[in-house]
Amino acid sequence: MENQWSKELIEYTRNHFGDLGTTRLKNLKPGYYAAGYDTNLYIPDEVEERVPDEIKGKQYILFIKSPTGFHFESFDSIDEIIAEGWVID
Repeated sequence: MENQWSKELIEYTRNHFGDLGTTRLKNLKPGYYAAGYDTNLYIPDEVEERVPDEIKGKQYILFIKSPTGFHFESFDSIDEIIAEGWVID
C-alpha cells in the first residue's frame, strides 16, 4: 500500500507509539481505526485475554475497528504497522 501520510506524522508514530499506554491509530482506509499496544510496555489484561492465540508472540497488537466489525492483528515492528497504513491519530 502506498503510504500517503506526511513524513512528519510517520516519524511521530515511530517515535511515540506506546508513550501513553494505549495508542490511538488511524488508517488510510476509510472507517478503519485501532487501539495499539506495545506488549513490552503495556497491554491491559482484559485486552491480552482476548487476543487470539494464533497472533500472540509479536510485540505490537492492534485492536482494529473496521466498517465490518472488530478484529486483532499483530506486528513485529512499527515499520510494519506504518507500511499497512497506520499512524497515530
